[in-house]
Amino acid sequence: ATVPESSVSIVAEQPTPVPSLPKPVQPEIPAVVVGTFWENNPGSGASRSGEPITTGEHEVKEGAVEFRLYTGVRVNVEGPARFSIESGMKIRLISGRIAAEVLPTAVGFQVEANSVSVTDFGTRFAVTANREGDSAVHVYDGLVKATTGRESDDEASLLQTDDTRRLNLKTGLLEPIRFDEKLFA
Repeated sequence: ATVPESSVSIVAEQPTPVPSLPKPVQPEIPAVVVGTFWENNPGSGASRSGEPITTGEHEVKEGAVEFRLYTGVRVNVEGPARFSIESGMKIRLISGRIAAEVLPTAVGFQVEANSVSVTDFGTRFAVTANREGDSAVHVYDGLVKATTGRESDDEASLLQTDDTRRLNLKTGLLEPIRFDEKLFA
């Protein structure tokens, strides 16, 4: 039997409402250890591969630690070193050596060391610092912007592959130096 067209009604289904997602928040645990052994401050927790690292200050007394930030930055810290994970996009190096490999997802990642701020543009670079205020930066591959806060944006140092700069403590400016493997090894 055929149904006459006049008796057929079409009801459109209303879409099921999608609940709104909460705004993203920065994780309290911005990094995970991916290799090596280190000694850290009491209560910091992480010392083995796969363990989380919290924000805040950490110390590598000897050896080295490698960790990956949730933003896509792979970081190696060689002891003795003190550093603070400020966020997934910023580390403050108090003393020691740090090397970072930054994926395109984390362009803008920063390392601050004494009076030097290094902003990454997708690269591999290293920074050293000591308690006396000395700092240096070396770019292994790519491009970074290094500033001391004393120069204008026009005077900021754009460093490319194989460029090395050291903070002159008298002038407060970054000066080119020859790459020293002992400084960054």
